[in-house]
Amino acid sequence: MKESNVNRSVEPRWIAWVSVFMLVMSAVAGWAQQQSAAITGTISDPSGAAVTAAIVKMTNLETGSTRVVSTDTAGYYRALALPVGHYEVRAEKTGFKAMVRTGIELVVGQHAIVDMQIRLGTVQETVTISGEPPLVNTSSASTSGVVEERQVEELPLNGRSFDQLIYLQPGVNVATAAGSSPNQGRGTKFSVAGARLTSNVFMLDGTDINDSQNFTPGGAGGQLPGVESIREFQVITHNASAEFGRSMGGIINAVSKSGTNSLHGDVYEFLRNSALDAKNFFDDPNQPIPLFIRNQFGASAGGPIKRDRLFFFGNYERNTIGQNPAIQVRVRSRSGRTQRGDQRQASHGEPGGHSLPGALSHA
Repeated sequence: MKESNVNRSVEPRWIAWVSVFMLVMSAVAGWAQQQSAAITGTISDPSGAAVTAAIVKMTNLETGSTRVVSTDTAGYYRALALPVGHYEVRAEKTGFKAMVRTGIELVVGQHAIVDMQIRLGTVQETVTISGEPPLVNTSSASTSGVVEERQVEELPLNGRSFDQLIYLQPGVNVATAAGSSPNQGRGTKFSVAGARLTSNVFMLDGTDINDSQNFTPGGAGGQLPGVESIREFQVITHNASAEFGRSMGGIINAVSKSGTNSLHGDVYEFLRNSALDAKNFFDDPNQPIPLFIRNQFGASAGGPIKRDRLFFFGNYERNTIGQNPAIQVRVRSRSGRTQRGDQRQASHGEPGGHSLPGALSHA
């Protein structure tokens, strides 16, 4: 009995420690997976010569996080795996004026090239230049497009599932006849550049979220995480780089929202109601419109726990549906059913049946 008591007291403690460990590891993994953009460039002097060992500092203006790198002998620098957001880049070296480039907005999958020319002077002097880097991507041969934060938030969606916005990209076609089954994700099936439906890859914060059969993920309601949880996503349709691995079709690379130094949040409700609808072609004109009520509601909030260091973001969403849809069923007319019954009787040689050419009969 004593041994049993000890086991019961130790087991909850063991489970608690494992839970804490998994929570910490998931937080670290989530932080690492959210890095999804890069800034590279060269630092030169007024004559065009490369400036070696210059200090380049990238600052995320939303969270205050920084990344510091230095230039090599060719004046080249690079900062990989940066979170998406608004940035400023500062370059400095002894004997030169500090140069600050503002107005840089990194989107998911972007490789921004920021070249700067620093002038002779003291580090205490600062030259500030505002402007976004070139929109043409010269560092990758991939064909892709980004559905940005404003599009995700403002474009109307039936169901508020972000995968519906994939069709904004050329070469993406919905597979309306694909159907669904209990062992597949309920998300919308689609083809990219003619590839098979199972050749697409969905990634959320760097993690593959395809279903067990490699179809589009989705819950029982046929939806992916709501648009309140997604900041933006990239759709790669051709020539994806090796980092994405096995996919021959499209790659959907999504980034979730996160907390920043400013407190922000939403409370939302989206309603569809048959009282506001018109009848469709198959509805009985003499009957009321079939019942359909859908409420999608929830709330999201994000902000700082410790400024420039620790943040939080959460979203709760619920979808309730009440419906009585009209179903079209084909049935035989009364005369058709009677004729069919006569044929069955004749085929079995039953009394009252009529002989038909080629009908089987029993002796």
